[in-house]
Amino acid sequence: MEQGYKKIFWALFFVTFHINLGPLQLLPPFVGWLILLSGLQDLTSALQNSSVSTESFERARTFGQVLVGLTFMGTLVSLASTGEMMESPVLTFYPVVVIALEIITFFHILEGAHNIFATLGLEELAGETEGKLQAYLLMIIPSTVLLTFSLFFNHSAGMVIGVLLGIIAVIYLLVFFHRIKKFWMEDPLGHCL
Repeated sequence: MEQGYKKIFWALFFVTFHINLGPLQLLPPFVGWLILLSGLQDLTSALQNSSVSTESFERARTFGQVLVGLTFMGTLVSLASTGEMMESPVLTFYPVVVIALEIITFFHILEGAHNIFATLGLEELAGETEGKLQAYLLMIIPSTVLLTFSLFFNHSAGMVIGVLLGIIAVIYLLVFFHRIKKFWMEDPLGHCL
């Protein structure tokens, strides 16, 4: 379990924070999504012989696969056009579509974590995970609405607020995934999964 959450943590980090060398991204977003898929595979493998449902992780994996394809195409378009084509009206809302799919993916990952804790009778952690999910949605949905509004009306103040709110939501998730990773690292259940 620890390895799966560790990969999810790093995937979210690499997808959100980019290191650029000129016009080239050192680690394109689709690589981060591939890491996330690997983490989800680790989680479902760890739960394979248990009574815990992996349905939420399977849904997250489906959306993760869509994100790999979409961000791979976005990277190719960006490299081929040196940024000019990304200004096309057709691709204006590409970031919003990616963010919406990201929200759905992480919703299912958090739902899966909640299901694990609830099934294992860890009610305090299950309740905390549910609270984290609600807080994440309360931050990321207004961020996405602001970004969509800002793209449509070319409103720079809304864009800044939307981006900041989105970064806060991602940092919130990073801290929570780190905490879950540490929980499983300590092997609290003595290999009962």
